Amino acid sequence: MSYQITTFGEVTLPTIMSVEDMSSASIPSTIQVSMGAAFDWRGSGRQFPIQQQIAIRGVYVGTSHADLIPKINSLKGAIGKRDILTRANFSDATTQTRVARLLSVKINQDAEQNAALFAEVEAVFETPTGGWRASTATTASSTAIGTRNISITMDGNIECQDAIITATGSITILTIVSSAIGVNLSWNGTTSGAGNLTIDCGAKTIVRGAANQYNSGFITSSHTARGWLPLAIGTNTITVTTTLTSTVTITAFAVTA
Repeated sequence: MSYQITTFGEVTLPTIMSVEDMSSASIPSTIQVSMGAAFDWRGSGRQFPIQQQIAIRGVYVGTSHADLIPKINSLKGAIGKRDILTRANFSDATTQTRVARLLSVKINQDAEQNAALFAEVEAVFETPTGGWRASTATTASSTAIGTRNISITMDGNIECQDAIITATGSITILTIVSSAIGVNLSWNGTTSGAGNLTIDCGAKTIVRGAANQYNSGFITSSHTARGWLPLAIGTNTITVTTTLTSTVTITAFAVTA
């Protein structure tokens, strides 16, 4: 296979004789049944997956019982925890991650396996994300006053919906527009709070330091995109405007289903 799931947080997952679910997440049905008919409530828009269960099977091998048992216990000890699930990409030696929760650990051993010092393990994880996130962020920025374009090129195979926009300085007005992806956002706030203005498009928050900076007119009537800044695969050109000189940076991670 092209990928192998290797760790869950600090826990090393079994890699010997491993069988791992590399399927994409499934989407919930968008068909709504009404009286005598049915219709697709999503219309022509894309429906994205919102959760997925991932099963991993493999074998832990020990050089002794004292070596094997901690491997088993470390995985079972993570039951119920939410942490980072990591998989290795064999094509380019990079890694990709997803936030996940460990739902169950199944281990069936017979006497022969105990004597041979190996354990067959099956672990099931659940993730609220629709894909695997690149380990390295893609960034693009521009320092200027007034209107300018920022181009950011995304890899992966599904759009990124959790980009982060950062603007430096004591700006009180910031607009973010891209007709190609249906984005039209307009922030008008204050300089209260220390540090940069940070717009987290995944968490749907706008803060400067710890101060909430969200304004009710942020999503304008011209905004048609699902989400705040869904970056498409390929090059996205974003037009930003600030009334003062500011460095505006877009940070995003490529997502692979």
